[in-house]
Amino acid sequence: MQRPIIDLSRNENSESIPSSSLAELCRRVPSLQRYPFRENELAIAAAARCFDISPDRIIFTRGIDDAVDQLIRRYHRRRFFVARPGFDGFVQRLRAHELAYEELFLGEDFRLPQRLPAELDEHAFVFLADPNNPTGQTVGSDGLMALIERGCGCLIDEAYKAFCSRERDCSLLGRHIYRFRSFSKEFSLAGMRLGALLGETADIEDLRDRQVCCPLDAISCEAIRYVADHRDVFAKNVETISRRRDGLCELLTDFGYEVRNCEANFFLLRAVDPSAMTKSLSERGILVRDPGDMGLTDYVRITVGTPEENALLIRELRMHQAAVGKDFASQPVAPDSDSAASRFAPEWSDAEQICGVAWQGYTDLPTNAVLHSDNVVCGQEGQSSNEDGFQRNLERVLAYTRGLAVSLVLQSLIADGVLSAMRRDFSVGGICESKGYRPSVFSAIVRFLITEQIIEEDAKGGHRLSRFGLWIEEHPGWLNLLVGGYRDVLGGVNTILKEGPGAVPSDLKFVGLGSNQISQFDAFPLVRKLINDVNSDPRCVMDLGCGSGFFLVELCRCLPRMIGIGVEQSEESVQDARRLVRRSGLDERITMVQGDVLGQTIDETVDLLLFAFVLQELVSQVGEERFVDWLRRIRASGFSGHILIVEVEGGPIDEATLLSPFGLGYYNPYFLIHGLTRQQLLPTKRWVELFEQAGYRCSAQRVVDPGVDPTGLEVGLAFQHINSAQATRTANFLWS
Repeated sequence: MQRPIIDLSRNENSESIPSSSLAELCRRVPSLQRYPFRENELAIAAAARCFDISPDRIIFTRGIDDAVDQLIRRYHRRRFFVARPGFDGFVQRLRAHELAYEELFLGEDFRLPQRLPAELDEHAFVFLADPNNPTGQTVGSDGLMALIERGCGCLIDEAYKAFCSRERDCSLLGRHIYRFRSFSKEFSLAGMRLGALLGETADIEDLRDRQVCCPLDAISCEAIRYVADHRDVFAKNVETISRRRDGLCELLTDFGYEVRNCEANFFLLRAVDPSAMTKSLSERGILVRDPGDMGLTDYVRITVGTPEENALLIRELRMHQAAVGKDFASQPVAPDSDSAASRFAPEWSDAEQICGVAWQGYTDLPTNAVLHSDNVVCGQEGQSSNEDGFQRNLERVLAYTRGLAVSLVLQSLIADGVLSAMRRDFSVGGICESKGYRPSVFSAIVRFLITEQIIEEDAKGGHRLSRFGLWIEEHPGWLNLLVGGYRDVLGGVNTILKEGPGAVPSDLKFVGLGSNQISQFDAFPLVRKLINDVNSDPRCVMDLGCGSGFFLVELCRCLPRMIGIGVEQSEESVQDARRLVRRSGLDERITMVQGDVLGQTIDETVDLLLFAFVLQELVSQVGEERFVDWLRRIRASGFSGHILIVEVEGGPIDEATLLSPFGLGYYNPYFLIHGLTRQQLLPTKRWVELFEQAGYRCSAQRVVDPGVDPTGLEVGLAFQHINSAQATRTANFLWS
């Protein structure tokens, strides 16, 4: 399963412009067949009001790169300096123009040095940011004043000024001193690449004379006017992000990390090896920035994200901290009893569930993922009003109902074979005719799935599955298991509450089908590795509780000399398994038996027993004592091979793991279902103890590939009798 990519490396504003506001912006755009002369004038006036400066002292640019290019062209005869540590974009543009530059090193406090180099005079031009990137600190007003007094030309990139607690008077400009204001960080318009240069009137007029006609298009002009008219809304967004940043820094400090808070929409996390930390987080789906190439070592730079992104970031950092300690936390310490971490980390559910979020390809289970710190919500601005709280809670409830509707519809179409028919272009009429559907009903379903972006509709009215729809059709196991297998169980909670677990039966056909479909990604590769681990080359494998026969078919394909016996209680599943065996051409090698799993004769002719997600149900039905007795009896009857089991960890589950997207989307309902169906999940330690009571030892243990299941909760174990006389044969086969 592909991990979601959380990009916390680019310092983008995590608060997007609402779709309703975008619609309003589009309505404001005038006719596009006219050149936007008037629109540019109106935008200049709006930006001047926004930045509290006169219109003749401002000029628009296409982001910081365009601003730097304009100044390079005007001051190309000067000696260029760039602050270090500093924004790498300045260096990139100077190199693009094939111009030399020198580095102006900041002090240990990341401020401009009190004694400036003698070369900084009227023949120099300095590029720097304030607050600085990547340090997130102001460079110091004294140093800036010294630059101005020296007569230096200077570009001060103030992209993060809105996040800074200190204001700066525009009168501090001076000749050849420019300030850059971005519409990306404060106003969420990074996608439009808009910026403004502020300077003295004469300098701006000179730049304007060199600029192209109508530097901004009509849409960009309207965007600037819109944000200027709604600056109070964006100011609140900045306050929200700042609170998130402060809350994250407090929590991570309490967790033992060395954190440097910043006057920006990012913060710095100290790391012994920033490159390794960046790579490791990237492999887990979180992108952060190693600012080493910007002159800042021993830190990673992390953008403040959405509530859900922040929650997942903290989860991954905590997992890394537990795994490698010093490599990720330079000063790992135990949280104090009064710290934010100790107050809230053990009680994530009381903090409104941290890591649940709708991710395409993961799960559609939603939540307000937040972290509380002294009534400041690290994720978002708390329940500031009844109206805000009502809307958020209602959206969360409606997301649950949406997930219910989508999953039920999809699983029904999968079960009827309709989703497969949608892989290529299809017509509503054609499917209705072949399946006997009512056109009005099926049309409503198609329209519903188009809105969910699972079906695509072209301009001619043709339909087909979208890319995500194709992924669902190719990976139906999770829907078949949880929805098809346990639909009646989940819908019968009232009955189960009154009559007890097991009062409502599951659909064994879909439980087996879904389990086998999922197993090709998790359990079967796990079993293959376990067989290699124990150096076994089995000639006869008995799959107890085989479902639809998937494991035996796949094993026979991998092991040409192997024969298989499948035992399954459900008659319908046995018939499905026999059909699969016939389709696979393995009739002579695989035998399917309907009957009691623990009632089969097992002797020396069987050299490997397989239980895949079966033992927990069997032990729940017969009890631990009878199961241990069965293990002893099969040993007495001559069985001396290996027993492989695949089960889900039933012991205490780490809270962060359970609240991860995979934990919330799969394991939380999985554990609920077991409570409703009288199935007992045992800790791995307990399985080992039970087998040891019967005289078996654990010879191998593995978990599923984290690229498929990152929780580590699905465990594979291999057992062999301690006194087995059978010599372990070295595997001499190759997996096909």
